[in-house]
Amino acid sequence: MVKLLASAGLRGLLAILLLASLCDLSLAQGTPPATPATLRAFELDIQAPTELKELLQRHLELLRYRELTDLSDSELARLLTSAQQDTREMAATLGFFSPDIRAEQHATPEGRAARRVTLTVVPGEPTLVREVHIQFTGAMASDGAAMAQRQQIQANWALRSGMRFTQAGWDNAKLQALRQMTAQRYPAGQLTDTLVDIDPEDHSAGSRSRWPRARPTDSGR
Repeated sequence: MVKLLASAGLRGLLAILLLASLCDLSLAQGTPPATPATLRAFELDIQAPTELKELLQRHLELLRYRELTDLSDSELARLLTSAQQDTREMAATLGFFSPDIRAEQHATPEGRAARRVTLTVVPGEPTLVREVHIQFTGAMASDGAAMAQRQQIQANWALRSGMRFTQAGWDNAKLQALRQMTAQRYPAGQLTDTLVDIDPEDHSAGSRSRWPRARPTDSGR
């Protein structure tokens, strides 16, 4: 009986050792090293302030090409030139009109990608709103009953002097003012002319908005 138990224990030990060996072999075979034919085109490292970095990570066209396995150096160079222009345009939407942008690529022989691309963006000084002009034309300009409405639109203008100019802030300010206009007496009102004058050297922006020729109605009073 003792010999039988010892024999069974030995067989169990051998089975465990065999299973462990098979697992090690399976893991080794399941993760083959990357070859030039399977490497991704590049990995992208964006060096920029958080707000701008997040915007670039969501919308930068360059990111679409990083999984390719047959991207040549000349094609990547062309894409990096376009990426710098895209970066400049996206920085402008946040109020940075004079950014310093550099794109560099380095070979990564032992990495998961063929190259490592570093996009560095120093946004510079933000552009601030210098002045705001809101002009009313037509019936709304001369309608005495609309005086309080005009004053409310001007007082509640969201993108005020001294604030950082952003495209989202500009769009939201116009939308809010238009809602205030159409909510009372001028339901069909629209903006006819809007202009932002950017001075990159002075880091300032002036805005102008003109309101349409609109006839007042009794609805919404």
